[in-house]
Amino acid sequence: MPTIKVHTYRGKSDETLRGIIEGVHDALVSEFGMLEDDRFEMVHQYDRNEFFYAAEFRGGPRTDDFALIEISDRERTDEQKRRFYKAVVTNVTARTGIDDQNILVILYSLPPVNFSFSGGRSGLEVIATETLNREARLTGGKRRGYTNDEIIDAILKMFKGDRSEFVALLGNDFVLRMPRSMPYGGEFVGQKAFDEYYASMTGTHWKSFVTDIDHVIDAGEYLIAPITINAEGKTGNKMSIENLWLFEIRGGNVVRAQIYADTAAGVKALDAS
Repeated sequence: MPTIKVHTYRGKSDETLRGIIEGVHDALVSEFGMLEDDRFEMVHQYDRNEFFYAAEFRGGPRTDDFALIEISDRERTDEQKRRFYKAVVTNVTARTGIDDQNILVILYSLPPVNFSFSGGRSGLEVIATETLNREARLTGGKRRGYTNDEIIDAILKMFKGDRSEFVALLGNDFVLRMPRSMPYGGEFVGQKAFDEYYASMTGTHWKSFVTDIDHVIDAGEYLIAPITINAEGKTGNKMSIENLWLFEIRGGNVVRAQIYADTAAGVKALDAS
C-alpha cells in the first residue's frame, strides 16, 4: 500500500521521471515485499521559484537533478529502512544517471487503518482478507489460527452475501446450533454441514432470505454479531427481524456458533407449526 511522490524541477524527460519511479518501486518490492501491482505514484514538477532546497545540507552538492522522494507506508524495522534507502539510490542512479547526492528519501509510517483503498473499507480489513484468502489457498481452507480481525471481516462478508471466506476458515470440529423450534433447526457439525445449512436458507426453506450487518462486537473469546433479516416464505409471508449470532473463538479458530433467533416470527413467515 505504499504511495510514492517525487518532487523535482520541471524539464526532466519522461524517461528520467519513469526511471525514478521504477527505481523506487523496485526497491519497495525487493526490500519491503510490496506487491508488484501495488502502484500509486505521483510526480510533482516545479519551476525555479516554486522548489527550494539546501545545496549542501548533510549531503551534496545538490544540483538541478535533485529529487525529493516521499513514501507513505506502514512501519518497518530500522534495518529494512537502511536497506531500502540503499536500494532506492542504487536503482535510481542505475536507471537515470542521477548522482546519489541528488536523492533525498523520506518515509512516512502509517498504520493500515489509515488507508482506505476503496468502498470505505480500511486497509486493515483488506489486509486481513488477503491474508485469510492466501492462507486458505495454501492449506486447503484450514490453518492453525486466525486473528479476530480476520474472522470479523469474514463474518461481515458472510452476512452481506458472500460466505466463502468464513466457510474457508472453519474446521471439521466447528458446531453451529440453531433453535430446534425452527423447521430447519438443530446442530450442524463441520465445514460442509455449515455450508449446506447456509445455502438451504434460500434454496430450500425460503423464497428469499437476505441478511445485513453493521458491526461485530469483539469480546475476545467471543464475537457477537447482531444482524437484520428480511425474508419471504414460500407462501409469500414476509419477515423483518433482528437476530444475534454468538461465535466462540478458541486458539484462533471458530469452534462454535449459536443463533439466538425470533423463532416465532420465523415459523409464522414459513406458515409452519
